[in-house]
Amino acid sequence: MNEELINHPDLLLKEKPKKYGSFILLMFILLIIYLLNQKITTTINVQGIVKEINGYKLVLYIPYQNVVNLNYSKLLIENESYNYKIKKINSELIQIDSLNIQEVIVEVDLKEDWQINNLILGTKIIKGEEKVYQKLWNDLKERE
Repeated sequence: MNEELINHPDLLLKEKPKKYGSFILLMFILLIIYLLNQKITTTINVQGIVKEINGYKLVLYIPYQNVVNLNYSKLLIENESYNYKIKKINSELIQIDSLNIQEVIVEVDLKEDWQINNLILGTKIIKGEEKVYQKLWNDLKERE
């Protein structure tokens, strides 16, 4: 039968679709399960400025509503992960383009090249890591 299918592929269409349909459905289900189990990282893009305050610290300007979500202790600077500690959260709000921004001073182990006063670094704060199905479920719960 295999040689016949190779020589005459139109016979495949005449075959019972049960065998091939089940296999394709199984592969599709396995692909969906694999994709839903992938980890994703949720980040916040912020500007960071290096300041010399008792050593070099990173001053982050974070939207007010996201300051509450700083419970995860990692951030990305130039696609490298760093641990940080919050030293001070300024209670005064800065308003830029109708967006309330709060100044947060964090202590990070900066590279020698970055220890320059007023150096601007593109920074991403990692809010959390979760699997795709967890993210979808949490988004559905938030809408209710």
